[in-house]
Amino acid sequence: MILYTDIKRYDNLDFEEYLKLKGYSHSFLKAERNGQTQEFKITDKIVLGKLVDAILSDPASADMKSPLYPAARSIAYEIKKSFGSMIAKFEKQVSFSANMQYNGFTMFTTCRLDFGLPGFAVIDLKVTHSNDVHGIIKYMGYENQLWNYTGVYEVPKQYIMIYSVPLKRTFLIDLGIRHARNPFWETKILKFGKPLIVQSA
Repeated sequence: MILYTDIKRYDNLDFEEYLKLKGYSHSFLKAERNGQTQEFKITDKIVLGKLVDAILSDPASADMKSPLYPAARSIAYEIKKSFGSMIAKFEKQVSFSANMQYNGFTMFTTCRLDFGLPGFAVIDLKVTHSNDVHGIIKYMGYENQLWNYTGVYEVPKQYIMIYSVPLKRTFLIDLGIRHARNPFWETKILKFGKPLIVQSA
């Protein structure tokens, strides 16, 4: 079982400042091969998703000059129509760092939540160009991403709020109660973690 220690919360932290936190994120660990990742290409789909995220969680940071802004604004409007009253109650864009301990090893991790409901759940926002929302969640390993979010945010429930562009519909997917164990993170801690130093009495 993974133990979280030294959990630190960072409110109102710009995304660029968050990236300076030196820890292992889910996006890196998911993509790494032998400790390396291929060059990350920023596609229009990624930019669109980030714009929607910004409009819903931090409107002042949204790039209104982007040619994709009108499309992002339309998607954000559709999401608000379905879940706007809920989103208004969420904590938004909270960053965390923590040590994850497992089987004698410790690994420093960082993550940034889209939405959180204190004491209850994390909610991750996604925009997909697939009409199979359950399939894309499984393919992208989002369950592992949210497992870490629930650990640092110390809540039991996890949801994905996902908008399908071809279906023009927003889904709130319940991933259930957080499991006690997670093989993905256990493997990564053993691979990238450092041996725990036990202080003698």
